[in-house]
Amino acid sequence: MNKQTMDFFVNDSPRQGLIGLSLAGLLLAEGLGRGEPPQIPAGVAVALNQAVIPRLKWALTPVAAGDRIDIFSVIAGG
Repeated sequence: MNKQTMDFFVNDSPRQGLIGLSLAGLLLAEGLGRGEPPQIPAGVAVALNQAVIPRLKWALTPVAAGDRIDIFSVIAGG
């Protein structure tokens, strides 16, 4: 079985992943999961092509070829 891959960017660095990869799957592949089962810690935010994606939609949001994903930590302060 031939698995197809796609190219995209994470924090301006080129990456390659399987077609059908979700944002949640990408975050886990990037090593951001903690615990068992792995969960993404609070304070992590994701923008897909400059649009912030709510955490509840990460598992349902596919990554597409050429996408630009920015992963960042939210810092509280005043």
